[in-house]
Amino acid sequence: MVTFEHVTKKYKGGTEAVRDLNLTIEKGQFVVLIGPSGCGKTTTLKMVNRLIEPTSGEIYFQGQKTSALNLVEMRRNIGYVIQNIGLLPHLTVAANIALVPELKGWPRKKREERVDELLSMVGMEPSIYRNRYPAQLSGGQQQRIGVLRALAADPELILMDEPFGALDPLTREQLQLEFKRLKERLKKTIIFVTHDMNEALLLGDRIIVMKDGVVVQDDTPEGILRHPANEFVASFVGRAAKPQAASDLLVRDVMNPAPITIEAKRGLGEALKRMQKYKVDSLLVVSDGVLRGLVQARDLYPHLIRDERLPVEEVATPPPVTVTADMPLSQAAVHLTAHGHNLVAVVSPEGRLEGVVTRASLVGVLVDSLNTSGDGGAQLSAGGGGQ
Repeated sequence: MVTFEHVTKKYKGGTEAVRDLNLTIEKGQFVVLIGPSGCGKTTTLKMVNRLIEPTSGEIYFQGQKTSALNLVEMRRNIGYVIQNIGLLPHLTVAANIALVPELKGWPRKKREERVDELLSMVGMEPSIYRNRYPAQLSGGQQQRIGVLRALAADPELILMDEPFGALDPLTREQLQLEFKRLKERLKKTIIFVTHDMNEALLLGDRIIVMKDGVVVQDDTPEGILRHPANEFVASFVGRAAKPQAASDLLVRDVMNPAPITIEAKRGLGEALKRMQKYKVDSLLVVSDGVLRGLVQARDLYPHLIRDERLPVEEVATPPPVTVTADMPLSQAAVHLTAHGHNLVAVVSPEGRLEGVVTRASLVGVLVDSLNTSGDGGAQLSAGGGGQ
C-alpha cells in the first residue's frame, strides 16, 4: 500500500528530520508512528500525501511513485485527519462531511446517503445533526465530523496526525474506543501519529517507534511491551519508571483531579460553549462543589432550540458511580466493569467532587503492571481491558 525507499528529509540548516527511511505498510494495517517531539513521525506522515516533499528517496502509494501522481487527485484519494479538525465554519455538518465526494463528482443522492450512513455509525442521529453548523457542536462531536470527513469518499488510505490530542481525557477515550470499533469494521489502511503510548497500544496493529529521524523498533503492541529493542524504547513505554504494582494503587494515584464541570444553575447555551472550549462531550454537574449529575452533548438537543437559558440541572442525568479517593483501584475497576460506564466519579465523604477515573486510566495501569510483572496485571484485567 505505502512504501518508503531510502527516504530522507533535510531542512534548512542541515537538520535531518527523517534519515534513510525504509518501510512498507501493507493494505489493511493500522500502523502507529510514535516517539518524542522532533523524532520525525509527523514529517513521515506528511510526506505520504506530499504536504512535505522528501529531500531524497522515493515513496510509493499503491505501487506508484507519489512524485509522479497528480497531487490533487492523490490527496482526494487519501483521507486526512488533524488535531485541529479544520471544519469549515460556514458549511453544515453534512456539507463538511461530503466535501471530498462533491469534489469527486458524486451525485447528490449518493452524497446524502453517505452522510447519513456515517453519522449513524458514530451515534449522531442524521435528522438532528446533518443541518447543524460546527459552532453548534461540542468539541468531541466536531472531532467526530473531522474523522467522518476523512472517511466520506471511502479512501483506501487514511492519515491521522494526533487527531485526539487536544481533547479532554474522557472524550479522548470515548473517541478512541469508537474509532477502534470503526477501524475493525471498515478494514482501512491507517497511518496514525501519536505521542501517547497507551493510545498506540489500544489502537495499533503495528507500532513504529522513532527517534532522531530513524526507526528504533517496528513491532506488534505485545512485542513492544515484552521485548523493547533498547533502553530508549523501554523508557518510552514506561518500563524504566518501575511503577507500583497495580494491586497496590489507590484511586487517588490515577484519578484526574480536574474534570470539566458546570454549575447546575447555568444555562444550556453556556454548557455547549464549555464543551466547545474544552473539547469535551460531557460535563459533570456540580452545585457548590457537590456532584449533582452528568450532562452530555446529546442531552442538550432539542432543548437548546427552545431555550438556551434552561438550567443544566433540568436535563442532567444522575451522576455516574462514585468512589472515594482512598479506595483500592482494583475496586474502582470492578465498579467500572459491573456498571458498564466509561468513568467513575471520585467524591469526598460529603459528596464534593474530587476527580474522575476513566477506563483509559486503567489501561495505563495495566500497561505499567505488564511491564513490571510480565503477567498482564491480573488484578485489573476485568476493569480496564474490555475495550
